[in-house]
Formats: sequence, C-alpha cells, structure tokens
Amino acid sequence: MKSLLKIGIRGVTVSDVRGFGAQGGSKERHGGSEFSEDKFVAKVKLEIVVSKDQVEAVIEKVKDEAWTGEIGDGKIFCKIPKLIFMIADSMIL
Repeated sequence: MKSLLKIGIRGVTVSDVRGFGAQGGSKERHGGSEFSEDKFVAKVKLEIVVSKDQVEAVIEKVKDEAWTGEIGDGKIFCKIPKLIFMIADSMIL
C-alpha cells in the first residue's frame, strides 16, 4: 500500500474474499488422505477508483507488489464507473 501512497492514491478498499481459479482450490491432507471441504481459497480483493491518467501507474504498482510468478497471483479488472455519488455531500463526480 505504501507504493500506492507514493503515487498519490489515497483511497483503497480491501476485502477478504474466497474463490478459486486456475489453481482449482486447496486440498488438505489428514491421516495420509487428501480431501477438500470446499474449493474456495482465501484471497484479498482490492478496489481502487482512480482517474484515467492514474490507471496505468496503479496497474504497474499493484502488479509489481502482487507478482510472485505462481498461479494465483491474481487479476486486475478495469471498469469505467458510470456515476460516482458522494453520500456525505450529495455530490455527483
């Protein structure tokens, strides 16, 4: 997160989520047997809203921090918000 602060990003939402992708979920070993209670793996989801001119820099910073070279490093989804409404001051951005 420090690297995002250094490039001027001040708002990030972090959520603990569960899911699975290419790695297929986790399996446990118990008594020599492999089993899977569910296919979901604990993950961290970041949500960051930035201006168009910040998108590339944020992608690079997140990629640099998250990359391990292993399956499960994650994905970055970029969406353009249709509307941002600030509840506190009833302002539309």
